[in-house]
Amino acid sequence: MKWRIIPVEGNHEYSEATKKFAHTAALEAALATQIEFIDVDQSVIALLGQKWERYFLFAYMSLKKRYGGAIDDLIMLADRMNKYASVYETALRQRPAELSPENGKQGDTPQKSVEVCGTLLLQHFSAACRKELLEGTEFERISFFPDTGDILEALSVNRIMQAAVCINDDRAKMLDLLSDAMSAKFFHTQGAMHIESFFARKNDRKVIAQKGAAVKLENDPKQKEKAHVLECWKIWQALKPKEQKIRYKSKAAFARDMLTKYENLDSAAVIERWCREWEADPVNATLLAQ
Repeated sequence: MKWRIIPVEGNHEYSEATKKFAHTAALEAALATQIEFIDVDQSVIALLGQKWERYFLFAYMSLKKRYGGAIDDLIMLADRMNKYASVYETALRQRPAELSPENGKQGDTPQKSVEVCGTLLLQHFSAACRKELLEGTEFERISFFPDTGDILEALSVNRIMQAAVCINDDRAKMLDLLSDAMSAKFFHTQGAMHIESFFARKNDRKVIAQKGAAVKLENDPKQKEKAHVLECWKIWQALKPKEQKIRYKSKAAFARDMLTKYENLDSAAVIERWCREWEADPVNATLLAQ
């Protein structure tokens, strides 16, 4: 799922050196991320409430259907992407401060970093598709990077399972994890809606264009005359062979006669070509002038 992320307003540019520093730190943290996979019973997920249980089952089974045995790798990749995004954003904010004039060095000027956080997080889910993040996964073997939407959906599934595990021991952590799950679910849903809306609008434009073309053709005098020529052709072809020869000795003769009857037709050769097309496909004889 290729999402187009619109940056926040204002100037939030950083130097290449700062971005390289942030990428290196983020990638190192992402690859160091470890996930301990544990079996979570559905009854434990149910403790989070009916809505969370329903969403979890739908999302998990949907991903399982698409990714099969690679679903654990997808969940791990989602965790890596989340770590990459958050560390990258933090490093971008810290690095300019380290290089600021107050420390006696020239460097990037700190920007309105608080405003950038959420946007950067979403941008890097979409943009930071580094091959290194696939290290040790099934996706590395087949050189495939899952869609952004699937990564976000897998992240929400992972956070729900983690929340269910700590529901009795750490309710504050549980709420934080469910908040993360909700954010990932929201971005995934919004992205899917955007894609669906895009294709819906695209289809609407196509339908409108087709209707417009139909109206244009309907009002085109040449098309109307071509339709009349087709009717004459059908009548001629319905005659017995001897009668056909009496009416017109050939397609060329038919075409010349049609040319004299209709003022908007200007080529006997074109009319003959229509005749050959109608003869080859009499059922779907075209009415489009060419």
